[in-house]
Amino acid sequence: MKYYESRFTKFIGSTGFYAVIACCIIAIGAASWFAVSRYNKAKEPENVTSKQRVISSENSAYTESTESVPEIIMQPVESANNTVTDEPYVSSQETAPTAPAAESFAMPVEGEISKDFSLSQLQYSSTYSDMRLHKGIDISCEKGTDVKSCGEGTVKSVEESASLGNVVVIDHGNGVEIKYCGLGDVAVQSSQTVKTGTVLGVVSEIPCECADQSHLHIEVYKDGAAIAPSDIIK
Repeated sequence: MKYYESRFTKFIGSTGFYAVIACCIIAIGAASWFAVSRYNKAKEPENVTSKQRVISSENSAYTESTESVPEIIMQPVESANNTVTDEPYVSSQETAPTAPAAESFAMPVEGEISKDFSLSQLQYSSTYSDMRLHKGIDISCEKGTDVKSCGEGTVKSVEESASLGNVVVIDHGNGVEIKYCGLGDVAVQSSQTVKTGTVLGVVSEIPCECADQSHLHIEVYKDGAAIAPSDIIK
């Protein structure tokens, strides 16, 4: 009986000793936690709300706030060297200049066009009794009618042609040249300056068109190429 009492007494004694130690450890841990909590609470700013407290987890910690953040609008910064003026804005791309209207020339004589310009369709020639191209226009008028310059220019040449008779060529500028063909009593000479309406001669005969009724034959050239006289003569 004494043997069992001795062992029970030893067991109780040893268990009580460890229990006291465990209680001490728990008390020390609780005191430490309480002290740390008070320290963290003391460091927290007064204006921090519960919505902004630190939320910790096992793997991360972040601060959560439901307060709206004002939108930041970036304003352009003017250069220190820029100055404000009242001058209207002008685009850097200049508008393409408008081409000037083509110069209008006057008719050299009054009359109807009896044969028109054609470089694509053949026309009947009464003189040669065949079909051929026509590089100018024929204006019906009586022989002896004054032939006037269609515009200002310089007499380029005065020539006699076997097919076209006396031909006066006037350079009217901008690449435009007009041949006045079949003239009689030529009144101008080479290099002479003429104005619109200057008399160049009178209507006479055109050898290659002698079978046709009396008319003036003219040809218009632009940069050396024959064009329809109606493109510039109104």
